[in-house]
Amino acid sequence: MKTLHVILLTMMLFASVLVVSTSAVSAQPKKKLTKENLPAAVLSAFEKSYPNATIKGVGLEKERGKTFYEIESLDGTTSRDLLYAPDGKVQEIEEGIAQDSLPDAVAKALKKHYSTSQIKKVEKIIKGTNITYEIRVQKNNRATEVVIDPSGKIIKSEHVLLKKEKQQSGEKENEEEDND
Repeated sequence: MKTLHVILLTMMLFASVLVVSTSAVSAQPKKKLTKENLPAAVLSAFEKSYPNATIKGVGLEKERGKTFYEIESLDGTTSRDLLYAPDGKVQEIEEGIAQDSLPDAVAKALKKHYSTSQIKKVEKIIKGTNITYEIRVQKNNRATEVVIDPSGKIIKSEHVLLKKEKQQSGEKENEEEDND
């Protein structure tokens, strides 16, 4: 029994190392830029699509050897993060939405699996023609990020560190983290 326990712990440790090393290879941390550093095609595409939006932050990301530009914006009360290719084509849109605007199937899945959790953040994610919903829920100071497709199927569910957990572990804080 003790041997089985050691094997399971070793497998879990190996899986954790594999996940961390894979994510480090696939996406590098975002490099902060200014609006003036954006390629003209990216800035023009953003301003054309969102003429009333205010740019809150700009970043450069490299994923799988490709360069992307991220624009964090606020359009009235709607927060929106957009990922652009250097030619100005939108690759991904993350848009904050109200919980009551979730499709019925998504709301039902959320209620079924996270009925006792508090909903902290709801985003609609658009990648090409693919739409998903990313919801951050919290229960007993434990936050979980859930990705659900429009049919209500849970695609991903993972624990995320809260601000105080990141501080304790020495990780850099994320501005969007919850304040407890």
